[in-house]
Amino acid sequence: MPKSHYTNWFNIRETFSRNFVTSAVNNATFDVTTSNANTTADILALAGTSPPTVLDIRVAGHPDVTAHWTDKTNWMIDGLVLVEGSNVFDLEGIDHDGNVIETDQFIIIKTNNAPPIILLETDPKSLNVDIGESITFDVSTSFDPEGDLLTFDWAVSPAYGANLIPNGGVAEATFAIPGLYTFTVSATDGEPQTTDREIMVSVHGDGSFSTFGNTLLDAPWTLADIEKHGNASSGPHYSLQDNDGRLTINIPLGLTPLGLPPVEVPAPVQYLDFDDVWKYNDDGDELTIGGVFAQPGFDDSAWLSGPGFLGRGESGLPAPGLQTDTLARGNSTNGLITYYFRKEFEFTGDPVGAQLDIDHIVDDGVRYYLNGQAIGNIRLPSGAIDSNTLGIKLSVEDEIEEDVLIADVSGSIINGTNVLAAEVHNESVGSSDVVFGVRVDIAANEEVGGGINLDDAIHPWVRRQLPAGDWTLQTEVKLEKAQFGEFYAGLLVEANQGANTFRYGVGYKNGTHVASMR
Repeated sequence: MPKSHYTNWFNIRETFSRNFVTSAVNNATFDVTTSNANTTADILALAGTSPPTVLDIRVAGHPDVTAHWTDKTNWMIDGLVLVEGSNVFDLEGIDHDGNVIETDQFIIIKTNNAPPIILLETDPKSLNVDIGESITFDVSTSFDPEGDLLTFDWAVSPAYGANLIPNGGVAEATFAIPGLYTFTVSATDGEPQTTDREIMVSVHGDGSFSTFGNTLLDAPWTLADIEKHGNASSGPHYSLQDNDGRLTINIPLGLTPLGLPPVEVPAPVQYLDFDDVWKYNDDGDELTIGGVFAQPGFDDSAWLSGPGFLGRGESGLPAPGLQTDTLARGNSTNGLITYYFRKEFEFTGDPVGAQLDIDHIVDDGVRYYLNGQAIGNIRLPSGAIDSNTLGIKLSVEDEIEEDVLIADVSGSIINGTNVLAAEVHNESVGSSDVVFGVRVDIAANEEVGGGINLDDAIHPWVRRQLPAGDWTLQTEVKLEKAQFGEFYAGLLVEANQGANTFRYGVGYKNGTHVASMR
């Protein structure tokens, strides 16, 4: 088949594409739009425009910088180092075949001396070492834009516990004490101009830090339903070689379900009833924003207390009736709309999978909290809520609303003393009545000890046991793919704090937001 056949086909497709995009895009020129006025900047960012025939843009003689597109016709190039005097940059527009089809030249004058540029290499790259190991810093490839020779000075803080041996652009350090050490290298040219760079090094004392510097995960790491990355890995796999000093885990979402299986719980147990005694505040204070009043450590010692039902202006309530009927009434002077309630209770079950069920009579709207975490709104508007937010009027009064709120409280309930809190919003200032009364049932398994574990996880995982006693976790988590669902974690840490076991997670919420949870 003749070459012209292919050429004609591509020309037709190009014409079709040009007709599809707007004339403004088609008519864009290859130009630098950055001002070329004299500058004292050390690093230059260039911006410009380009026609759609240009696929990439490069600066001749500067392979270390790359262009990125900001929209259909505009581009930017960062990181061009300037020298004192005239700086000439030749820009080239490259088409899809790699041909230079556009050129432009940009000249700018730097009016002052440029400082040194420090280029650093370390061994190990992770900057994490054990006592008995050494770390090497190499800045010998650093340079001065004007070509001056450089001298280097090294320092470490704290100096006690580290032995620093400098040798020009290379330095080596060993350590006698675990900890975090900050190394500073200063490069000075003949002007003299000086550039400083700090390097943080973490030193570990018991050999337990994972530098991920080998090709295989070994003890203390364990694997479940995941293998080392091979040439034909199509399932869940890990790699220590895709990124230096980093454990990379790949879980194909189409092949592997994520999460834990649903927790089966027994029949619920009643923890609170309508006649329980509650602490309450009817002073009209602003305690709503941030849920400050709902925190377990909030000081409610000056609050009043009374048995439920609590309120005023109601006579038709079911048993036990309105037992505390002295709550203040709002008016145009005090502006009282919102009332606050707190109640402590003891929970002895397993937090994982715990389901909390609320029956109530509340006139009018309410937000519930458990240990400071909001768990649900009833008859409140969407958006921000404060003490001036009006509730939505209760349509049928004096009737118990059953199962009005059912919530999985695995992340908020604890084994021990808990605080259930509520803020009740009246439907208007000066409303003649307000009522609050709650019955709470919780379905939970028995606490069997040993803390939470991932043994029943239905997704692959990589795990290591943390040491006994006090420890510090140093890590970096990079989430490269959204895991769609309610919440999936890229990192889980399980830790005993006091008498309770907590799980901390970092991951994606709803596939769109990075989030953390406890």
